Amino acid sequence: SGELLHNRGHPDEVLALVFRPPHGTQLCTTSRDGNIRLYAVHGGCQGESTCLGFLNDGRVLSAAFCPEGCLLATGTSQGTLHLWEDSSAATLASNFPTAASMQSVARSSSSSSTGSSFRRRCKWTGHEKSVYSVAFSPDGKHLASASKDGTAALWLSEDGTLVRCFC
Repeated sequence: SGELLHNRGHPDEVLALVFRPPHGTQLCTTSRDGNIRLYAVHGGCQGESTCLGFLNDGRVLSAAFCPEGCLLATGTSQGTLHLWEDSSAATLASNFPTAASMQSVARSSSSSSTGSSFRRRCKWTGHEKSVYSVAFSPDGKHLASASKDGTAALWLSEDGTLVRCFC
């Protein structure tokens, strides 16, 4: 119908958006201001959003959900990747091991009418410049990232191990 679904949320530019699988009833947006938000798609202009978190390491340039929708990966202008988990999702793995390539970060949680309770699980480093794109493999076992530094990388989504760098 061309109706504007929501006109509130980010005070700055929205840089990326992705529908949450498997049903696509939620939309995740990322912003220049470092915020990540989750919206109920069918909420109309009155629909509420959840602020999943704020990253103080630059603009959030990219986002991708795993096929089940229980994990969200984001990439920043500082070359970092963040992995978020929905602790309310029944398909969530019990624990993700910490690898040498991952750094623990403070957890933040958020819950609202979107029915999700996301928390930041870990921060991965490896790119020297902005991460413009992230994508999970169809089976959710790998995460790929592409950076302004001229590299693309393939990671194990389970533990953050760098599998291969495409330079």
